[in-house]
Amino acid sequence: MDYINYNLEIDNIKNFLNNIETTKYFESRLIDDLVKHSPKNIYSSNNKFKYVLRKNNYGTRTLYYVAGSYNREYPFNWRNCIKNKHELYDPQYEINLRVRTSFREVIKLGTYSDYSRKHTIYDKNIKKRVSINGCDICHIKERPQIDHHSVFFVDILDSYIKKNNLSYNILYEKYIKFDNNIKRWTLNDNKMLNEWLWFHDQLATYRILCETCNKKKENKAI
Repeated sequence: MDYINYNLEIDNIKNFLNNIETTKYFESRLIDDLVKHSPKNIYSSNNKFKYVLRKNNYGTRTLYYVAGSYNREYPFNWRNCIKNKHELYDPQYEINLRVRTSFREVIKLGTYSDYSRKHTIYDKNIKKRVSINGCDICHIKERPQIDHHSVFFVDILDSYIKKNNLSYNILYEKYIKFDNNIKRWTLNDNKMLNEWLWFHDQLATYRILCETCNKKKENKAI
């Protein structure tokens, strides 16, 4: 496992993509090399690949590929290719991440968003939302994030999974999908969506952290 070269290659691809214009198709030997290391084994010497960056509703750019004469675009996770290249790819981790991302999107329909509206306000000067009372740790008001306090989000999700005799693999195979309209993984079952939202909102408590303190909490379990 080569963590140093892995990080260097991540930075190299980031810098390359930052100079690529959104929505315009392009070809790249640099990205072609990554395709050969795709965990999904999408590479074929018979196909010529082209790529395009698309922006989702949240402003995040995602890389897509088109193979051969087909016109359909498929999301291309170049980070996983680099992980696989350096023997760092863990398929179960990726499954868990997609499930958690899908379920995390749902909570924005409930008390999570209510808490955000009550504790943050739009600042016309900087054209961004700021915390009304400041970060719970350092008290600055800029870059507020809603943090699950007392009970972590992942613990609530794990409890829901256990209560319903489910697993991350079952959820991934049967209940979530990649939505091409918003370019995100989503929960694709309305009954489960409502049940999960109710279950989550009974247990969740929140606090406001700034972006920096939230990252420190994730790293050091503040």
